[in-house]
Amino acid sequence: WPLMISELWHIYRPLHWAGIEYTRNPVLEDWASMLGLDIVTLLLLQNNINNKFSSKEMRRRKFKLFLYLLRSPIFDKYSKPTASRVFQLVGKLPFFGPVLESYFWDWLHYWKHPFAAEED
Repeated sequence: WPLMISELWHIYRPLHWAGIEYTRNPVLEDWASMLGLDIVTLLLLQNNINNKFSSKEMRRRKFKLFLYLLRSPIFDKYSKPTASRVFQLVGKLPFFGPVLESYFWDWLHYWKHPFAAEED
């Protein structure tokens, strides 16, 4: 049962988040509940890894936890100002600084896009 519950939540999660974004702006409680449920599903799945595909999928899902830093409201309050300061410092480096700064902003916007973040 834990495996089935975990997989059902993994399938339902994007629909639930889309519903939250459609009805209102996400608040910290929404963000925290989604992150918490994703962590619980990962913990449920850890005991059921039995092949190479499952372990690869677990690594992918663990990386997706990083993408929570790119979701509102955390991105707007914490991640974006921090990234902005770091990227500005990088932009001041001689020679390649401005190019790297532009590259980092492009990378950040790519990963913030919800469909790009779901790619393998």
